[in-house]
Amino acid sequence: MSWRERLRAGLACHGYVILTQFARMHEAASWSELSELLGGGFAPVQLQWVLEEEIKDQRDYDYFVRTALVRQILEDLPDGWRATAGRDYRFTDSTWATIIGGHTGAPHTWLKVARRLESRTDLPAEWLPSGVDDPVIVSAFEGVQFEWRPDLHRTDIEQHRKL
Repeated sequence: MSWRERLRAGLACHGYVILTQFARMHEAASWSELSELLGGGFAPVQLQWVLEEEIKDQRDYDYFVRTALVRQILEDLPDGWRATAGRDYRFTDSTWATIIGGHTGAPHTWLKVARRLESRTDLPAEWLPSGVDDPVIVSAFEGVQFEWRPDLHRTDIEQHRKL
């Protein structure tokens, strides 16, 4: 059974057909936790590909960009935003940029969001986002527009399907 078939089976066990619906019900799950909820054995990139494949419009893309950031923070910083003294956030930022970077229409827009988050000195060490509607995440994205480029998006999707 291929990983895509196992994913469909995992979704069906929970009463879902598409990953985006399932992901929206589990917004505070890291990529690894999302994989485990679906039966395990899925690489984060596989879940990212499927979420990306399910994008149909700008609203879906906005969700994808935000959930990718939230899940990457949860994945990389499970003990909290500032739980490790001297933490370098560039790895989390660059991983998120790689996930969303291929078809944003503005390659460095992600940097504005990352810098806003990194500059937040008011967050407690244990803070982690509760989902895409977490007030800290919402404020980091305020006034920043990620343009969905279906032409670039479809090319990426075709490459994913070959894997």
